[in-house]
Amino acid sequence: MVREKVTLPQSSTIAASAIGGAYCAIRPIELKILTAGAFKSAVLALVPDYEKASANIVKIANDTVGALAKRIAAGETFDVVVMTPAAIDELTASHKVIPGSRADLACVGVGVMVRAGGAEA
Repeated sequence: MVREKVTLPQSSTIAASAIGGAYCAIRPIELKILTAGAFKSAVLALVPDYEKASANIVKIANDTVGALAKRIAAGETFDVVVMTPAAIDELTASHKVIPGSRADLACVGVGVMVRAGGAEA
């Protein structure tokens, strides 16, 4: 029979992981998500399944991109922010978000139409 030698640092890490895992199972964490614009509906649709699967609690705050940028600049805390790429770049430059943590989630198209019977150019 071959036994693997477990050193004190390894056993401490294993114990801490087990305790941490048990702690997380007992005490759910609260995540604060800041969203801008129309993405709020997507976040609201995803949150119930996430909360059920993780037992964590999600709080959502929605505002305009400009208002969220001002709130963050003023020191508002958050765990996740969903904003335009330009706003995320500004937050990254001002060290308000972790560099490299950005993930592009969607592309938004904008359309313009003229009503039926309206003036044509």
